[in-house]
This record gives sequence, C-alpha cells and structure tokens, in this order.
Amino acid sequence: MLCCLVHLIHMLNHKSHEKMEKDVKDPVCNMQVDEEITKYKIEYKGKMYYFCSSTCESEFKKNPSKYI
Repeated sequence: MLCCLVHLIHMLNHKSHEKMEKDVKDPVCNMQVDEEITKYKIEYKGKMYYFCSSTCESEFKKNPSKYI
C-alpha cells in the first residue's frame, strides 16, 4: 500500500530506529504506529485501534470484524 510506504518514510524521518514503547500495530496493514502521534484512531467495542493513514482507518470502518 502506498499509504504505508509514505507513513514509513515519515516515521524514519521523525523517529529513531529504536522501537518506541507507545508503538502499536495497525490492524489493517500491520505497520507499527505511534499511538501518541497518529491522528487516525477509532474506538470499537471498547478498544482503541490506531492506524498509519486515513486509508487504513477507512478500510477498518468498512468491516472491523475482518481486522480483529
């Protein structure tokens, strides 16, 4: 996914290569996402899900059960 490549480039430019403690996995594309930085998030059935991009967030909204 192009959105994931763009996100990866952004992360490499703004974070060290070390894994941050607040990184979580985007359930759509499986990329690591910093939950404190990303603006793409959805609460679903009492749990917060974080996304690398609006594209992944939109895909999740279409069919959440496919990704959890």
